[in-house]
This record gives sequence, C-alpha cells and structure tokens, in this order.
Amino acid sequence: MSVESVPTGTVTFLFTDVEGSTGLWEQAPQAMEAALARHDTILREVVSARGGHVFSTAGDSFAVAFNRAGEALDAAVALQEGLQRAPWPSAAPIRVRVGVHTGEAAERDGNYFGPAVNRAARLMASAQGEQILLSAATAQVVADELGMGVHLLDLGDHLLKSLSRPERVFQVTAPGLRRDFPLLAATAGAVGNLPVQATPFIGRAQDVARLRRELGSRPLVTLTGPGGVGKTRLALETALMVAGEFPDGVFLIELAPITVADSIPSVVASLLRVRLEQGVEPMASLVDALHGRRLLLVLDNCEHVVDAAAEFAGGVARTCPTVRILATSREPLQVDGERVRPVRSLDPATEGIELFVDRASDATGIFAPAETDFVVLERICRRLDGIPLAIELAASRVRSMTLQEIDARLDDRFRLLRGSHRGRVERHQTLRATVEWSYQLLDADEQLMFDRLAVFAGTFDLAAVESVATGNGIDAVDVLDRMAALVDRSLVAIDEEGGATRYRLLETLRQYGEGQLSQRGELPALRDRHLHHYARTAQDARRLFENTDHAAGHARFKAEWDNLRAAVQRAFAIADTERLTILVESTGWVGYFGMRLEVGDWASEACHLTGRPPTFAVAARFAAQFGDADEAERLARAGIAAAPYPTHPSTSGCHWGYAVAAWYTGRSADTWSRFMTLDSIEPESPLDAVHTAITGAVMAAALAPEQTAHFLARAEKAATALPSTGFDAMLAWAKSIVLSRAGREAEALEALQQVDTLEDDTTFLPVTIWTSMQRAVLLSNSGMPDAAEAWAAALRRLYDHRNHAMALVALERITLWWARLGTTDAAAVVIGYLNAHQHGHAGMVEQRAELNARLTTDQHAQAHLAHGARLTRDNLIAYVLHELAHNAHTATTSEDEARRRAPVQGLGAIAD
Repeated sequence: MSVESVPTGTVTFLFTDVEGSTGLWEQAPQAMEAALARHDTILREVVSARGGHVFSTAGDSFAVAFNRAGEALDAAVALQEGLQRAPWPSAAPIRVRVGVHTGEAAERDGNYFGPAVNRAARLMASAQGEQILLSAATAQVVADELGMGVHLLDLGDHLLKSLSRPERVFQVTAPGLRRDFPLLAATAGAVGNLPVQATPFIGRAQDVARLRRELGSRPLVTLTGPGGVGKTRLALETALMVAGEFPDGVFLIELAPITVADSIPSVVASLLRVRLEQGVEPMASLVDALHGRRLLLVLDNCEHVVDAAAEFAGGVARTCPTVRILATSREPLQVDGERVRPVRSLDPATEGIELFVDRASDATGIFAPAETDFVVLERICRRLDGIPLAIELAASRVRSMTLQEIDARLDDRFRLLRGSHRGRVERHQTLRATVEWSYQLLDADEQLMFDRLAVFAGTFDLAAVESVATGNGIDAVDVLDRMAALVDRSLVAIDEEGGATRYRLLETLRQYGEGQLSQRGELPALRDRHLHHYARTAQDARRLFENTDHAAGHARFKAEWDNLRAAVQRAFAIADTERLTILVESTGWVGYFGMRLEVGDWASEACHLTGRPPTFAVAARFAAQFGDADEAERLARAGIAAAPYPTHPSTSGCHWGYAVAAWYTGRSADTWSRFMTLDSIEPESPLDAVHTAITGAVMAAALAPEQTAHFLARAEKAATALPSTGFDAMLAWAKSIVLSRAGREAEALEALQQVDTLEDDTTFLPVTIWTSMQRAVLLSNSGMPDAAEAWAAALRRLYDHRNHAMALVALERITLWWARLGTTDAAAVVIGYLNAHQHGHAGMVEQRAELNARLTTDQHAQAHLAHGARLTRDNLIAYVLHELAHNAHTATTSEDEARRRAPVQGLGAIAD
C-alpha cells in the first residue's frame, strides 16, 4: 500500500510480537533466523490480502494499520491459523501475541502518532503467545460481523502497563485456535517495584528490542546520555517488557537521593528485603544473598556516585550470573562485562513531533495541529535537539502560547522551558536544572573546558579546540584528556566524518556553556580567537578547493561551515575588515558551486567595507543568479572601478558578472565584448579559469559560434589543473549546449548522458540543475514524451535554489516549445509577464521578438498577455507548473501535428 493510500482518521491498529524471542535467539540463532523469515512472509501475505499497511517493524514486532476493524480481526485470526499450520523447527517454535485497537490517530508520512497507537501496543504486550486481544472499541465495531465460529471472550477491565485508564479486554476465540491462557501479563502481579508510568512511551521500539536481547546475554548494560534524553524512561520501559523473564522480580534502585556513596549495598538490600549478616561486609553479604536469584536491577542515575555504583555493579556481575543490571548514567561505569549503549535523541521529524503532540494534548485536553503546523513542530523539536525533557517542557507551554511563539523564544530556552509538575523530580522541573545537575559533577578544569567549547557552532576538531580554547587555565597538552572526560560524561558528542573525529555540543548544552562563558567574562575574547582561527581555516580550504585538491577543499568547507558562518557574523559585528574579506572571498566559489546562497548576502553586505574587486565579484555573481541583473551590473562596475586598472587580474570575476548581467538582459554586444575582455585577463585561480572558459563557450555558441572551439580548448586546458569529475561534467554540459546550438541533437544528448556519469550533486549542484534544464531542452526539441515532466523538474529545481535568472531563461524556452505545440494561450501568459518585467536573454533575442510580435497582434492573445503582466513571480511559476502537469500527457501526441502546423515559423532549435 503506498504512502498516499494509508488509512487515516479512525484506524484499527494490529500489533504483533514473537513471544520469548530473546531466548530463542540465544538457544538456536540459525533456526531462529529461518523461522522468522517464514513468520515475516506469512504475516505480510495475510496483511496484504486484507489491505493492511505495515507502518513499523522492530526486531520481530510488526505494527499494521487497517481502514476497517473487521479486516484487522480477520487478519489476526488468519495469521494465527497460518502460523499454526506452518512447520517450525523444534528449536525455534514461533508463537505470536496479537493486540488490536480502534481509534483516532494522527498520520504523517505513513507513520502514526497518538494514544490509540500506544493502547494497541499495550494490548499486544499483555497477551500470551498465540493469543489475540481486542479493545472494547474494536469489539464494539466488529460485534455484528464476526466470522463463522469466531467469538469474543470478555476478560474484564484491566489497567494495562503505562496507561492511565483501565481497558475492557476481549480475547478472540475461533475453531482451531488455542483458548486457555493464564491471567493477562498486565495483571499477574509481577514481583518488583516498577512504577506505573502516567504517560505513553513514545518511539524507540528498536532500542527496547535491542536492550531486551542484550539483557539476555550481558550481566550489565549501561544507558548513557545527557540529562533529559530519556535514559530512565527507556530503562523502565525495557524492564516492564522483560519482567516476565525474571521470576524473582524487577527492582528500580534510584541513586539520585543517595549522598553517601558506600551505602548502595545497604539501600539495595533494604529494597529487596535482604537481611545482611552481622560482622560481614555489606557487599559480600548482599551478593551471597542474591546468588542464584533471577533478578533485574535498574540502577538509575549513577553519575554522581559513579565509583560506588561501578563497584556495586561489577561485584554483582562477577558473582551473580543470574542477576542482570540495567544502569542509567551520564558516563559509563567502566567495569568488566559492561555493554554501554548511548541513548539517542528522538528523531525530530517523527518521534519528537509525536511526543510533543501527546504531551501538549495532556496539557490542554485537546491539541490538534493543522497540517501547516507540522513544519513549526519539527523545527521546535530539531532546535531542542530531540531531547524528550525539553520537548515535554515546550509542549506544556501550549496552554498559553502558540507554536510560533514557542519557536521564537527558543533562543532563551532556559527561561522558557520551566515546568511545574508536582510529581517530577526537582532537576527535571526546568531545563536549566537538568543541565546544571551534569555541570556540577565536573571539576573546575572540566567546567572551564566545557564553557569554552560553547564558542563553537556545529562540529569542530581537536586542532580548533587547541587553537581557540587553550591558554589562561588550559594547556594544549591537557586538551585531549579533558575532551575525553567531557565525552565520557555525555556533555560532548563525537561525530566521525571522513575518518576524522569531530566534536559537537547539543544546542541546549551550548547555550548553557555560552551563558557560563559570559559570566566568566571570556566570551568576547573567545569569539575573536574563533574568528581568527576560522579565517585561517577558510584560506586553507580555499587553496585546496580552487587549486590542487578540489574534493578535499570542499570536504573541509562542508565540515566547518557552521563555524565559518559564526566567524562571518563576528567579523561583521566588530567590523574586522581584514578577516571579513578573507572569509567572504574564500567562500565565494564554494558558495556558488554548493548553492550556499547566504554567501551572496555576506558579499553584498561586505562590499562597502572591503572595497575589493573580488568581493564585488562574489556579490555580482550571486546577484546575477538571483535574477537581479541591474544589481549584478552595478556591483561589477564598482569592482572594476576599484581595481588599479580595468583589466587587473582581480577584476576577472567582475567582468564575468557584468557579462552575465548583460546576457540576461538581452544585450548581446555588451555580453560578447565583456567576454573578449575576459579572454585577455589571466584568472587568479584554475577554478576561475575553467569556469570563465566554459561560460564563454556557452555564450559563444549563441553569439559567436566561430569562437566556441577556442573557449572549449581553454576550458579543457584549465580543467586539467583541477582533477575533479565535477569540472569534466561542466565541460560535457557545455559541449552538449554547443552541439545543440549547431543542430547536432543526437551528439548533444550523448554529451549530456556523459554528464550523468560524472556529475557530483554535492560539490557541483549548479551543474546538476543546469543539466536538468538542458535535458528538458533536448527532450522538447526531439518531441519526446517526457518533455513536460522534464521542464517541470528543471523549473522546480531552479526556483527552489533561487536561480531566478536561469528560471526565467527556462520560461522563455518553455514559451517557444508551447508555441510550437500550439499552446499559445499559456505562452502568451508567460510572455506577458516577461514583457512587463523586461526579462529576456541574449541567446534568444530574435526568437523572443518574433513570438512577441505574433502574440501582440493576435486579438485572442491580448487577454492572456495582460493576465501574465499582472502575475507575481511566485504565481507565474505556479501557473507554468500547473500547465506543464496538465499538458504532460498531451504534449507528445500533439507534437507531430504541431510541427506540421508550425504556428510560429523560424524559431530555430531550442537550446541553451
């Protein structure tokens, strides 16, 4: 079932899980692998035959949505029947428990959120293998349409795990299905002290499944992560799921209140009602009492007594093989046999939104976000790093604030995210208290290091830390050890990029550290050191990108971009012209090829500060791309005027900007004279040379065909200095245009196919976009059936990346194609807009003029021309995309007839 046809509104959910799978995997992994493959096949066939939509899988568990409750019930019965008939290896008999519930649920991208999903999962978790449990809501819907021999057995009201209200539960009986089962797992009175959770557990099903497996084979599993990330809730949820595997009980030992570290054995003994022997060391007496018991101990919040917790956990692990420990800590316990599992943040786009919606519903009684709200919801959850506590605190604010207001105030999140839950522990009442709990566990040197790391944005490497954060209390030789300590305490995360280690702080932690740094009075000086370091970094990356190792330079820019942006902002703030110049000019080409459009804004703002031709060139290049040819020409002229003489090497980019501005405004003579001037200037880098030559070849194909060979030869020579397939792709694209202009369509298409094998979407995004447009040109020239779709794809990409200048070129091309097809009404609308805004480029002056003359003398076309003149750019793009979609299926069939009728003669080949 496609995402577009997934059930919505009132949905029936069917959840399944294989009973005792952890033990089966341990006992017979090969047999279990084969058995599960058969299980999956049976389940998917049953579900597919009844129109079910599998929206989640985790290990051996499935979550399925149905439009109709009857289909879900039929699927549940058929599944159990199919599983009973299937041959299973004696070492891995598959017994599946099933839960079915009907209710309203929010659907997004094929996934579901809300209480109905959680209730179905809880029903399944309460069932035994081979048992089918239904909620009262589902039972009521299917009561009058039960199949032959199918009955519902009323099991009464039960308080299912983690749910706040009882559920009336029904068991499905049918001929051939097992009928006798013990009491529901949720009411069997398991031994232990696990608290009932008042709110649903959201997401992380795969994490729970993995922890269940690891607890079957590991004596100690430690969940690590920063405060508020959900370590305790994940541990408790996992403990609930495995409670049946520990007949002697599952016990939560909360260590947060403990102030005397060596009292842990006594606290545990008291909780377990174990009597310690007089005169015997408490730990020795405790492990002796625990020996042979099948227990799970959840040690929660070990970080402030980590040494004592490690001693306790290590002692139990060594001497009590049937006892399992699931610990939560902001750092590992570092004992033998420990499996450390860092707890990830929630996915902001799915789990984060689901958590926000659920908790906001609790806070307001009803919270039903509109479709347009999901963009803001995702941004809020992303800015909060997917930290569950932060999301919950933000959700509680919907009682008094809109989503947009919450989003706007997240720059001051520690003031905004305060809670008032009476049942919540003090350190979780506010986001600040949660962070401070971890911060206070650091020694003074570690606090100083943490604070200074707040000056970085995004990820950073060790060299940056040594350059920016050392001195005045931190020696360079101590940096590695202090960073390791902060990583161990979950305050600094590690990313591996291209085989190199990079560090990062969650934004919430970074804001806290920045506040501490400000209190220390070090923030301005650290920002200045950060600026100096990243100006040097930009220079180094530029040398690689524009000269010897383009790919390495791009990788460096990509890794450091967030910090480069922060450095630019600092340079503007303190008017550091020297470093601002370095940053803007160093990022000019990578911004252009990587479509980092903010570089154009930086350059435009920096021009009056630097007064340098290369800065003006960067700004002009982006202005031309954004479709502001007048501004591009103004900037280019200013840059040329600022040079020692008009053809100084530093003016190369300005002359190019001037030429392109003239091209996009239809001034052929100006365009070509500038390119002839460019031909006499020695570019400042091989990248500048190859780009200028390739652009020259494209312009020559339209304005001076006899010069194309010269520019292509220059481009090939320059490209040899830059060993990158991206420049080879650019060259192939240019050759395709030259060949197309010469009427050699087959060869042009062959050259374009070569681009597909060479282009790099990451480092040469403009080439990808230009190629999509040239492909549309060739398809429309050849009357291919996919021309309309190709034009729509090209136009969307151009507009999405703010390449408004080439988008307008595309619109001109589309009008000529439409005119050939006889779709003159739509062509007139576009021409009306272009006429009103004086758009047109030098490569199409004659064709555009001819079409314009024909339309302006056509009485029928007048209204369409006038309509186009009134449209905004956004409305025009929307109109053209609509028309392309409308005529996509008719363009091919009308192409031959259109060629015969030729409503506009002499337009020539459409090419760019």
